[in-house]
Amino acid sequence: PTERTVRANVMLGIAAARIGDLPKAKRLAAAFGRGDQVDTQLLYDRACLSALVGDLPTAADQLRTCFEGSPAASLVRLKTYTKTRKDLDRLRTPKYAAVFETASKVKAAGCAGCSSAATCGEAKTDEAGCGDDAAGDCADGKN
Repeated sequence: PTERTVRANVMLGIAAARIGDLPKAKRLAAAFGRGDQVDTQLLYDRACLSALVGDLPTAADQLRTCFEGSPAASLVRLKTYTKTRKDLDRLRTPKYAAVFETASKVKAAGCAGCSSAATCGEAKTDEAGCGDDAAGDCADGKN
């Protein structure tokens, strides 16, 4: 199936789970393997679907891979958003707590193309190589 079909089916599965049609949601969730390791948004949505149908090990793996594949600059916002997602509530247990602490493995490209490069610069980069406001140390005054 095309990526659009996969994404639509994941969203359909999430909707089915939310309205209580777990058999349909489980069929849709089972139709996908571990998933696309490049498309972090699709992995995130698959993690939500897996959690909703009770496949917590798969959900944890998908969410971990999503976090690892997300740029450090956007991971802070993604994790903040994740705290509001009720779809992932079943993962909020001591067994899966470490998943929510997963760090990005994406190597930053330095300051090239960063909107804060003029006021931040290479000297303020963090461990991930990014000095933007998501790292909390940008000199542009926006953090």
